[in-house]
Amino acid sequence: MNSLPFLALAAVASVYAVATDRLEEQFAVLSAPGIVAYEASPNLAVYDMEMLAADDQPYDQAHCMMHAAMAENLSHDFAEERVEARVSDEGLVMELWASEVMGTWTILHKGADGVSCVVTSGTGWADDAAPDQVFASADLAS
Repeated sequence: MNSLPFLALAAVASVYAVATDRLEEQFAVLSAPGIVAYEASPNLAVYDMEMLAADDQPYDQAHCMMHAAMAENLSHDFAEERVEARVSDEGLVMELWASEVMGTWTILHKGADGVSCVVTSGTGWADDAAPDQVFASADLAS
């Protein structure tokens, strides 16, 4: 009997097992309960990546625009509404926007000049989520 087909099947099965284990590790955070903050780089949030696909803006730059336009985008694209505004220890106005529908949240820095920039964003927002959880997970607790 030729053992080559059995060896090939065993090799395919072992590669499949390793690949599925890696996928489970990489995507475990998606099923984890609670507030999760995502950042692609120190200056980039998940929302930036979504917007950059349309804007052709470099991935290493924060996403900023006039506050009214930013509010419209968050509301339209993510069904997010402003939940809370805080002033940081440094005197910066930070706004938390969140959506119970999408389960997403975004923290903006609202400048005195009317320009808002995405600081960070993430998932895990629910009707029982607390703003303190988000600010803590984003390391912005004031």
